[in-house]
Amino acid sequence: MYDAVVLDSDGVLVGLSGREMLAAAIDRTYRSFGIRPDENDRAALWVGTDPESVYAAADRRGLDPETVWTRRDQTVSRIEQAAIRAGEKPLHSDVAALNRVGAPLAVASNNLQTTVEVVLEGHGLRVFIDPASRNYVGGSTLQY
Repeated sequence: MYDAVVLDSDGVLVGLSGREMLAAAIDRTYRSFGIRPDENDRAALWVGTDPESVYAAADRRGLDPETVWTRRDQTVSRIEQAAIRAGEKPLHSDVAALNRVGAPLAVASNNLQTTVEVVLEGHGLRVFIDPASRNYVGGSTLQY
């Protein structure tokens, strides 16, 4: 028996966001600063990037890297939330098995907490998450 089961959101509870969705969010982020992004700019804010790349891209454009990354996360979150609400990020079929797990469930994700909350609420998954604690850790709750 497990003490708890920790799940990711994207790719486990719901489908992954498409490359087009992330590309649109990155382009919107740069445009919000009045910048037309090039491929180097996009790569710096792509999934799996490292802090050095974000700092270098922001410096090259005369921007504050923390502001750029925060705005990027917020933009991705807004786009993903809209997609969830529009039914464009459906549940994986095996999520139906959650009611048979027999252990407290939690979510760990690199998404902002607000995005995960929309996944849980929008797909009726809140009932599976242990209400005794804030069973979420991720992008907006971690201190670097």
